[in-house]
Amino acid sequence: MKSLALGLVLLTLGAPLPATPPPCEEPAPLGAAGEEPAELGAAAQTATAVIPPGRVLWIGAHPDDEVLLAPLLGELCAAGGRRCAFLVATRGENGACRLPAGCHPDLGTVRSGEMRAAARLFHAQLLQGSLPDVAGPDPAAVRWAWDDAVGGDEVLLARLAGAIASVAPRTVITFDPRHGTTCHNAHRAVGRLVLRALAQLSGPAPEVFLLESRVQIAPEGASIDFSAAVPGDPAASGFDANAPLAGARGTAWDYLLEDALRQPSQFDATFLHSLRVVPRTNRAVYLMPAAALASDPAPAVPCPQ
Repeated sequence: MKSLALGLVLLTLGAPLPATPPPCEEPAPLGAAGEEPAELGAAAQTATAVIPPGRVLWIGAHPDDEVLLAPLLGELCAAGGRRCAFLVATRGENGACRLPAGCHPDLGTVRSGEMRAAARLFHAQLLQGSLPDVAGPDPAAVRWAWDDAVGGDEVLLARLAGAIASVAPRTVITFDPRHGTTCHNAHRAVGRLVLRALAQLSGPAPEVFLLESRVQIAPEGASIDFSAAVPGDPAASGFDANAPLAGARGTAWDYLLEDALRQPSQFDATFLHSLRVVPRTNRAVYLMPAAALASDPAPAVPCPQ
């Protein structure tokens, strides 16, 4: 086990990625199979085609954020055999605990363990951070809390840039700072932070994509709605999560369900049911090149300011 001591930010790396990925760990086919594709609108089914060959790095704010694009990660990292890594900024210690017996010894420890189990599903190397898990009241407040935890904005940027460089990704995927997929302020903050850190890298720059799915979650997970952040956005590419996986049972959506099952402190029976009944026409993941951010229209469903 290797580690990078980054002051108050501790990133723990798993075993080095093998030259040949291990056989796919197939998720149980939990969702209902069907022929009806997702309605991708103007976004052609090209999300996998626009991602170049090579290592993929997902950067999120919390354990479980990768669930939001798990079908695409399942296609790329597990079924597709890409070398992948997940960088998670916080341990999620201030979230809700939905385990009936409680989260012991504490929520951050439980969620970090669940994140390790989720990373194994995708054969992904895990870089687990320990920035404070704060929610706002806005993305700037989250960033200030993170700055304070490590000794300033420049220190935080340098450490994140160093962590990214240690993975040497060909592709980086992170949240769109305009909406963070769920409008969580930490999602929006990490998206902006990643874009700034990438500007500090020396050497060949990775291709950078923003998650352009919008996911709206009713209180206690009573319903979960997946859609494109900007329906019909010509800059976005879509991935149909109903697609059967080559050499694996089930569809790409089954990776989302299995990922959620591995994180029961966050996904209880109500959440799991809501994920299982998402209409097949809405089961899609959307990406946009970060380079298009300046000219892309504002999200159709804006976040509260």
